[in-house]
Amino acid sequence: KQEFTYTIFAAYVYDDRHLLYSFDFSNKEIYAAYLDTVFSMRDLSANIRTDMNVTHEDNIITLATCMSKQPDKRLLVQAVLEK
Repeated sequence: KQEFTYTIFAAYVYDDRHLLYSFDFSNKEIYAAYLDTVFSMRDLSANIRTDMNVTHEDNIITLATCMSKQPDKRLLVQAVLEK
């Protein structure tokens, strides 16, 4: 049995694009730019842990759920794999 521990670093509203089809996360520059976008978000409804340092070297997971009465929006919750 193997266990992994993740720490949530972001929760925010996003559009309904599929992230894996929209960004080539195997490209470290694209991955880093995406993370920069997340950490520079200024939306008052976003919850971003600015005290955390998540980089393109880290592994993250993203959980997405639909939003009531907003079919073109998703709530994303993102967490980083603890080392």
